[in-house]
Amino acid sequence: MAKNLVVKIAHELPHADALSRVDHFIRQFLIKYESKVAEFDAGWDTNRLEGRARALGQSVTGSIDVGPQEVVISLQLPMLLTVMSKQIEGFLKSRAENALRAN
Repeated sequence: MAKNLVVKIAHELPHADALSRVDHFIRQFLIKYESKVAEFDAGWDTNRLEGRARALGQSVTGSIDVGPQEVVISLQLPMLLTVMSKQIEGFLKSRAENALRAN
């Protein structure tokens, strides 16, 4: 059975900066994990990125909503990845917090 995973990250950045940093974070993530991500298809609609990725034989769909004070990452994890949901959540939260940290 699939599992919904939602990660919320507060930020104090101007909205445009938060959008830019999330976009940069996604691009850097894809470069770093290029050998593991077999497929990535996503697109922005104003403040929302929707897409899907295939890695390690598993498909994940989801979205990232960038609000004025919070970024919300929502993923639909396939059954095989549900056992790793806490690790995935921790990974995403720490990486996103670093990306959104005000300088």
